Amino acid sequence: MLLSSRGDKVMGLEFVGHAGVSNASFAKADNAASVQDQLDAYFAGSLTEFSLTTELEGCTDFQLRVLRECSQVDYGERLTYGQLAQQIGTPGGARAVGNALRTNPIALLIPCHRVTRADGSLGGYGGEDRQQRKKALLALEATS
Repeated sequence: MLLSSRGDKVMGLEFVGHAGVSNASFAKADNAASVQDQLDAYFAGSLTEFSLTTELEGCTDFQLRVLRECSQVDYGERLTYGQLAQQIGTPGGARAVGNALRTNPIALLIPCHRVTRADGSLGGYGGEDRQQRKKALLALEATS
């Protein structure tokens, strides 16, 4: 995983490398130990809600609304793109919601993997590697 932060605020968290989920390793961020501890606990199945301070920069108002609403989806729960669009007051905006989620700079902390298509399929989620990652995250949350 790749972490970017300012002070104690997480501004970016991205998976890098292979499609699976694994432990992360950070060295230089001010809050690296806290991020590492929480990610380790999440992947061990003992943490269901992160308590990290985040900051979203460079997002449009619409993207912010989508990301904030997505952050309310509970561990182990799923929501459809259409349901999320409805919740932010944009009925019929499922595609726009999907596009906004694609810009999520702090994946996992804002759990866009919990948002799926109405038919239960995973959705685009940015390619095969990322679909496998989404599948693995949903499986982890289903078994914890």
